[in-house]
Amino acid sequence: MIAILFFSRSFLGVIFFRAFFPKFRHPRSFAAAVQAYQLIPKSWVYPFALTLPWLELALGLLLLVGWQTRLAALTSAALLLLFLVAMGITLARGRKDPSKANLDYGCSGKKHTQKIGWKTITRNIILILLSLPLVLWGGGFLALDNQSPTVQKFIFETLLLNTLLPLLLTGVGIVCLARLLKQTVRLVMLTPTETQPTEISNNFQNLKTNPTEGSL
Repeated sequence: MIAILFFSRSFLGVIFFRAFFPKFRHPRSFAAAVQAYQLIPKSWVYPFALTLPWLELALGLLLLVGWQTRLAALTSAALLLLFLVAMGITLARGRKDPSKANLDYGCSGKKHTQKIGWKTITRNIILILLSLPLVLWGGGFLALDNQSPTVQKFIFETLLLNTLLPLLLTGVGIVCLARLLKQTVRLVMLTPTETQPTEISNNFQNLKTNPTEGSL
């Protein structure tokens, strides 16, 4: 049982941790995928698409270190069940091909689409089943929940809050800054700063050297 708990916690943690990055890197594509399901109002699409990746990142980190494992596993099971219901409704509507219906499971990134079918449904069911032992019995081997208060404080404060979180936020800040610079360069390249004065000057010179036929 200890080995099963450790495997389930680690496997689910990696799944949710990895799911954060493509959604964060391509928020518009993920928002389009969410909107394609047509299950929530349009005004909720972007808030949902911006919030979900951070929830998945938090769940991934909690599961990997085994802190608040039961709550994290319960939340992950509820989230996976939500995905399962969304895919079931989409299949019931007869829309399963992302190339035709602009649908994407939303977990694999901008350039990866897949059909919504029994394969994806079965995968989600397996993930939900993996989370159930964690809800019942906790994180098992090497889980932070099972360590002494001193070890918990050291790992949580020193490693997570003071080391991992600043590194993660720094990486996110660098990505955001790179996007801002990229958009700024695009705007500068599209702005005609020098072409219009040059054209006006050339036209004025042509008028001086080549007067029109109607001029005196």
